[in-house]
Amino acid sequence: MDGTRIRDFMENEAEAMLKVYSQFQILIPADGREGAAHPGEDGMYVEALLKSYIQKFLPSGLEALTGFILRPAVKTGSGKKERAGDQDSHSSQLDIIVYDSANFPVFLRMGDHVIVPPEGVIGVISVKKNLYFSRLDQEIKALEQVGKLCTGRNAGNQEVKGPFLALVSMDTKENGTADKQGEKIFAHLSKIFCQKGKNRYDWMPGYVGALNRWSVYKTGPKKDPPEKEKEEKERERKAEYLLFEHKENEKYLGFQLIISGLLAVYYDKTRGNERRLGFGYFGSGRGCDKRLGYIPYEKEHGDRNMEKR
Repeated sequence: MDGTRIRDFMENEAEAMLKVYSQFQILIPADGREGAAHPGEDGMYVEALLKSYIQKFLPSGLEALTGFILRPAVKTGSGKKERAGDQDSHSSQLDIIVYDSANFPVFLRMGDHVIVPPEGVIGVISVKKNLYFSRLDQEIKALEQVGKLCTGRNAGNQEVKGPFLALVSMDTKENGTADKQGEKIFAHLSKIFCQKGKNRYDWMPGYVGALNRWSVYKTGPKKDPPEKEKEEKERERKAEYLLFEHKENEKYLGFQLIISGLLAVYYDKTRGNERRLGFGYFGSGRGCDKRLGYIPYEKEHGDRNMEKR
């Protein structure tokens, strides 16, 4: 299988984005330290940059926006009462919301700042200039809340594939090799999700990464092989996390994993879309650099008769 044109193209795009990232610091440098003279504006520049590059690769009906998700406790579909007993709830402020504005309404819009219902959310990305492990739990829990807010089902009573959840930074100042940092990321994920009895696959982040260095990516859903004495519902379900270290000419890896994750949601059959197009290429024989481990869960998209949260 070929596909090297897509790989080279994405590598050039990722390299260009990372180079543009440094321009703000060059033009408005800080005195006596690394970075720009205005850290807040520096962070906003990183967010705007990543948003603009993601938008380039989205179908025309999707927008990369900023704002909040509001889940109102109202009837859905043809008078369905799946939210009966719920309370109106909303997310924290989200850096990037990839939203299907072609098919779903927006509650409030001011430029690219919005308040949107959960049904049209395709992805949510938390953006940091540098990734600090001291704030990982907070960031992961905020993404988990998004997954819960966006839990829903389609007309066939199947759980709809939830949005792609990602924590993305340009770099990290943490010490240690990519291998050790990947293990720390997985330890934080395990601490949060392995202690809970009723996880869903789509509540766990699909990507955590520093684009200059490494990516931690969730695969699956995976299931244990069936056994004759076990019913389907008794089979253990688990998500596997993999580490990819960005070697020379592999700056594209993190960016392409993010785009692939977003398109996987948009083209999922539970959302009524058909066949996913061939858009990514990760190199023939290019496996992960380390399998970090598994996290079990109970529910996944495509399940029927979804129990009430």
